[in-house]
Amino acid sequence: MEHPLRWWLSAGAICVLLFAPPVSAHDVRLPLAADEIRVLTGQGNAFSVQITEQDVLLNLFNLDPATQEAAILVFGTGAGGAGAGSTGLIELDPSLWVEVFDGPTVSEYRYDDPDGAAGGIKAVSLKKRELRIEGSGPNWPWAPDGAQDQLWFHFRLREGIEEEWVCAEFDEGTATLVQNQQDALWWTESASPGACPDPLCGNGVRELPEVCDDGNLVDDDGCSNDCSSTSCETPEFESTFEGIQSVIFDGYGCTNGLCHSPAVPPFYQPPQGGLDLTAGVSYSQLVGAPSTVPAFTDDGLVFYDRVEPGEPIASSLFERLSAKTNGTPSSLIPMPTNTLTLTRDHLEAVERWIRAGAPEHASVTGTAGLLGTCLPPDDPLKIDPPPAPPAVGEGVQFWSTAWPLPNNSEDEICMATYYDLTQTDLVPEGVQIDCPGFGDANNPSGKCFYYNRRVLRQDAQSHHSIIQIYTGAAGVLDPGPPGNPDARFGPFAYRPNDRSDPRTGQPCDPTVVDPATGFHQDCSGQLVSGVACTGFGPPDSFQAPAFSGSQEPYVDNSFADGVYSVLPMSGVIIWNSHAFNLTEGDTTMAQYLDVEFAGPDPQELRWPAQGIFDTSKIFVQQVPPFESREYCRTFTLPEGARLFELGSHTHRWGSEFRIWEPPNEPCYPGDPGDFELPLTCEPDCQCASGDPDQLIYVSTDYTDPVQLEFDSPRLLSGSEADRTLLYCSVYDNGETPTSPPVKRQSTSPDSPPFDFGLPFPVALGGPCPDVDEPIIAPPLDSFLNITRHGVSCMDGPNQGVPCGNEDAASFCETAPGLGDGVCDACEVMGGFTTEDEMFILLGNYYLAPEPEPLALGLAALGGVSMLARRARRCRGRAD
Repeated sequence: MEHPLRWWLSAGAICVLLFAPPVSAHDVRLPLAADEIRVLTGQGNAFSVQITEQDVLLNLFNLDPATQEAAILVFGTGAGGAGAGSTGLIELDPSLWVEVFDGPTVSEYRYDDPDGAAGGIKAVSLKKRELRIEGSGPNWPWAPDGAQDQLWFHFRLREGIEEEWVCAEFDEGTATLVQNQQDALWWTESASPGACPDPLCGNGVRELPEVCDDGNLVDDDGCSNDCSSTSCETPEFESTFEGIQSVIFDGYGCTNGLCHSPAVPPFYQPPQGGLDLTAGVSYSQLVGAPSTVPAFTDDGLVFYDRVEPGEPIASSLFERLSAKTNGTPSSLIPMPTNTLTLTRDHLEAVERWIRAGAPEHASVTGTAGLLGTCLPPDDPLKIDPPPAPPAVGEGVQFWSTAWPLPNNSEDEICMATYYDLTQTDLVPEGVQIDCPGFGDANNPSGKCFYYNRRVLRQDAQSHHSIIQIYTGAAGVLDPGPPGNPDARFGPFAYRPNDRSDPRTGQPCDPTVVDPATGFHQDCSGQLVSGVACTGFGPPDSFQAPAFSGSQEPYVDNSFADGVYSVLPMSGVIIWNSHAFNLTEGDTTMAQYLDVEFAGPDPQELRWPAQGIFDTSKIFVQQVPPFESREYCRTFTLPEGARLFELGSHTHRWGSEFRIWEPPNEPCYPGDPGDFELPLTCEPDCQCASGDPDQLIYVSTDYTDPVQLEFDSPRLLSGSEADRTLLYCSVYDNGETPTSPPVKRQSTSPDSPPFDFGLPFPVALGGPCPDVDEPIIAPPLDSFLNITRHGVSCMDGPNQGVPCGNEDAASFCETAPGLGDGVCDACEVMGGFTTEDEMFILLGNYYLAPEPEPLALGLAALGGVSMLARRARRCRGRAD
């Protein structure tokens, strides 16, 4: 019989804890060490940066800068503010990147522009662990006024509002000074700064407490250079779309008699698709309107919507404009079709507008400066009206309800909704199947349906969504225990998008579903604030594997050909939603999930999606204060696995997560079949980190872990070593001045109850005790002999020394006689809160040819959409 602790972990109990805790921007900033930087302006402009032997650069290398928006930002801080300055955001021309191959794989991305048209940048070389940049000439935008206290270098790749930055810092404390004067800034051998500046004025993204950020050096265009104020007093237009209409559609001649207007001659309509872009008509002709001209893709002919709210790359308007401005490949006719070409700023304004949900009457952050005009203050953004569901017979749509998001706020909540598709005609019999294992309480029919695609749309202020299907024993309307009757999913109430709706807050019955949709619109259970739904719902709510999620307002997840998963015909959906509102207006947050059917064609139902969710060492961490430790593990995939996705999960102390591709020798605590506790790591399972040439994954921001997608599924076959991934994570508990701050007893929240049917209490995580104590109370402590170490000194000669039994003021004082000691430092252990840690390898694969028959139910939920900032591509590595 399996041990209860092992059963609980293997049953998917921590699916609710897979994903990242709160942050307030859609970007990742990765610090790194650098070899050299030069800014020389005395005898003509020259700029160069050299960075080598940095694993973090693999994050950028896994992207293709020709399809992303690469940019450079350099700024300095002068003594007392004098001499400070910035290049502004230098955006590189994506058409000037080329791939350099070493055999079948890409070894380098190279940018070559002898004219230095973009900020004087003439050459860039991006390799797996190396970045070199050179520039010179009159287009270099910054001549320092004097010596600099600090010099910062930033390099960015971006897709939409998702950004990946690397940064390096140069000053007396971090680098070797060669020259530091008005016409020559030159440092070498800089150490990693530990963290990049946050917020970062000049990156073109508004982050609190910035009032604005347009990414340029023009001080009178609506945003000051220090991002502290706006100078836009009289709006020229009432909304971003009104500005796009005037500046772009009208200004570039798109509404004249030979283009997109009612006067277009009939013979000229086919290439233009009959699109009318004149004022008053254009919005309805664009947003959510199918294009009449198909695009040629790898999947054949595709009719995109002209504007898909939330996703520029699925919008034919943006593809056409980008094809002309950036030279990006497209089978569609580039726009405008006349001799004019949109500037990159104007193209970015269109992109931001689409990414924000393509609102008709709202002012979208950052678009005023890009359009060179004056707009009202930023508005909160809503999907209005809700998106249309899939056609009957092709799929179904689920809704969360709207939760309140006041101005300048951020929150993360959990809620439950109910659906019952057995009361509808939405699911054809040919895509239904018997599926035990989803909980009879909410799926009494015992039926599921096949699916192979999910499209999630969220209001644009979203940060992340985690969507889970509850499989436990509690019915959706079951009351909680006496004295706390609402401790399950209820009470259920109306929560419409419009908070002035008189139904808001009124009771509702979720089981009274609309036969046209399969759910009770705007009806959901209680709203509970908290991270990753920990402790939400009934005691067995951990039995709720995630089946969808995103960190973007729009995501389209399609399985590989022939791969499918299943969902029950009725059930409880748990929505974990995290969002921020940087505007001055109050709003609400809602989301809409389309699930499209697979089958009944047998070619669509060949292989169940299989998930990698390795929690075998999830709680292994025991990192003393002011130290760091690395833990490693291997994971062996079955013979014939075809891997198509990799990801990771840690909490705030996880400073670097790495994965090495096969071959790797599996490491075990003993025999491969031996039981191993997830809280321990025996000496002989301390795998060493891998060969640098096999490194395929690096993630250094716990709030936004990298998701690596292969261009095509990769076959893993042969010996165990040929099917084994090696993964490691460094946990840094305040080891250096630039590390994450040490864990503290006074600020660590209590850990949620850990009582899921176990015969003994377990104290996982939370504030460290005053003195050492076992994690399991006597007499059962002999079962798992692990100690929670007591609190230690924060500073002084006894920094990191236990002090729970001492007079802290004197024992921990910073110098003799000061009496200023603080006893507050904790070790980092595994646990559920953001102040505790986890160590999880994530991924997705399928088995082909046909595997042995698989039980459906929970196993078929393996194709979980891992939460990540955007898809990563591993180029040239597919078998």
